[in-house]
Amino acid sequence: MVQTITKEWQITKMYIYEVVLRDGVISLDWDDFETFAEKHRPKVAIRNEGDAPVKELVKEAMDKVQRTCSGKPSGIIISISYKKGDEIKMDEMFGLSDSMDEIASENVEIKWGISQGESLESKRSVCIFIFG
Repeated sequence: MVQTITKEWQITKMYIYEVVLRDGVISLDWDDFETFAEKHRPKVAIRNEGDAPVKELVKEAMDKVQRTCSGKPSGIIISISYKKGDEIKMDEMFGLSDSMDEIASENVEIKWGISQGESLESKRSVCIFIFG
């Protein structure tokens, strides 16, 4: 299931509920969002949830970003969540950067985190926040 959000206040709300309020294995917090938002406005947030490997969910989400946004982003935040009992394995993470190569250039700052999603119905959820 791919969800697209383009209104700034909804992007901010999604970040708070999907990222800030979760304890992470690799944590993101409000400061990460605020640092990007001070430089450039949030353009779009994409949430993709499913049982596919992380790199496939990210590729689907990044394809949606390309269809939704014009121009190159200045910053990207990626939050990856897993269902309790279905922890992420390293081999799932290989190839993750390949999915972002088409939209991200050398001058794009990327931050990412991993957390356990208590309320996930699927095994994985990927939230991508694009700033520009």
